[in-house]
Amino acid sequence: MRRSTLLVVLTVIVIVAIVITWIHLHGGIGVLQTTPTVSPLASLRVGTTMTIRTDSIFTDYYFSVLCSSLVFEKIVVVDEKGGIKPWLATEWEVKDNGMVWIFKIADNVTWHDGKKLTAHDIAFSINYFMSKVPIYKRHLALIEEAKVINDYTISIKLKKPWARFLYNLAVVR
Repeated sequence: MRRSTLLVVLTVIVIVAIVITWIHLHGGIGVLQTTPTVSPLASLRVGTTMTIRTDSIFTDYYFSVLCSSLVFEKIVVVDEKGGIKPWLATEWEVKDNGMVWIFKIADNVTWHDGKKLTAHDIAFSINYFMSKVPIYKRHLALIEEAKVINDYTISIKLKKPWARFLYNLAVVR
């Protein structure tokens, strides 16, 4: 009799332990999540074995450049039909047989801290990328210099006429 009682007690203990473990692993009693805890627009998960860096000086992996495009804006963008359209620039004109490009920068764009974006910021970024960021050098290889005309106008001088200039500019963020 003692042996069968001991067997029943041990069986009950094992069953209780299994049930408690199952409840713990599944979030407790009565907790059934029917909606995600994170909004689908709140986060983006990217699978990669490389480190993704969005600080341009450290961007040495092309996938980082692609991820940066989700954070930083461009002067111009490529539309769904493959054409170029204004983005940070509202308009542009070409001078000196394609050697000089003048961009008017939107005056209603701000940084995350509320400061206005100016042509000074864009000229600095282009010149910085050309000299310091290896992965961007090939996209900007034919730019001689970017300089400010006024707070909302920038001039980009090329080393020679460059048919893909706007497309390459659309890559740089």
